Amino acid sequence: SKARQRGEAFLRVCLGDANKLSCAYWVSESKWFSRLSFLVTLANCVAIAADTDMATSAAFRWAQSGVREDQTDMHRALASMQMVFLFWLVFEVLVHLIGTRSAFFIGEDRWWNFLDIAIICATGSANSASKVNGSFARVIRIARVSRTLRAVHFIQYSES
Repeated sequence: SKARQRGEAFLRVCLGDANKLSCAYWVSESKWFSRLSFLVTLANCVAIAADTDMATSAAFRWAQSGVREDQTDMHRALASMQMVFLFWLVFEVLVHLIGTRSAFFIGEDRWWNFLDIAIICATGSANSASKVNGSFARVIRIARVSRTLRAVHFIQYSES
């Protein structure tokens, strides 16, 4: 089957080759990696939507009652999921950087790569700051959701 042949090709390239950069290139250019990245990005969008909905509802309740609620277990779980999504994005960028080397900065997808790096830096700085401006946090969320455009772009061109 084709899936088996692709799997065997992956093992030959990644395990049998002394040049591990070719393995990173093979992974970064593969359809399955693009599709997995797309699914992770979609899951991130769903988590962002759920977190935003919960935060907005809590803000309305606080405005009406004047009593601020503690974070729920669900809110803490979504915050943990955001860290997992951030680690995935770092991994994905590193695979693309190692695999494509200089093309990462000058290739056709360089602007998407720069967006990913900006999202990583902004999210990392927002997570490390004790107080984050609400508008800044919203901009970061919008940028992370915009990554779905990149995933759609990859899938569109990988099928042709």
